[in-house]
Order: sequence, then structure tokens, then C-alpha cells
Amino acid sequence: MGRWVYKYRTGLRVGAVSIAALVLVFWGIPSGLTVLVIAIVLVVVLGIIELIGRPPVRADLASPPGAARP
Repeated sequence: MGRWVYKYRTGLRVGAVSIAALVLVFWGIPSGLTVLVIAIVLVVVLGIIELIGRPPVRADLASPPGAARP
């Protein structure tokens, strides 16, 4: 799953921001608390995308120090 998120992280970011913007647009008259909650949820979602979407580890870097490399 991490590789997929890493590959499509830009689209996921754009999608998350777009959804948050659409929620604000269609909310009607959002209060300050509503805007704050939507912003916090957006930051959490973006953080999860960054946490899961780490670049894949190369095999030669994954070996422990001092291990023989072929």
C-alpha cells in the first residue's frame, strides 16, 4: 500500500484539498469552528498520506551495516 500511496501522493494531496474546499463551499455559512475542524482534518489526512507514502527502500540500503554485499 505504501508504494501505491507514494506513486499517487500528488493526486491524493490534490484530492484531499479539493474535498476540503468543496465541503467549505457547500457548507452554507460555515462558522469559525467549522473552518477550524475542516482544516485540522485536512492536516491529519495530509499527514497520513505523507506517513504512509514513504519512498520504497532500496535493497542495497536495507541490509544492516557490515553485511556483505553481492
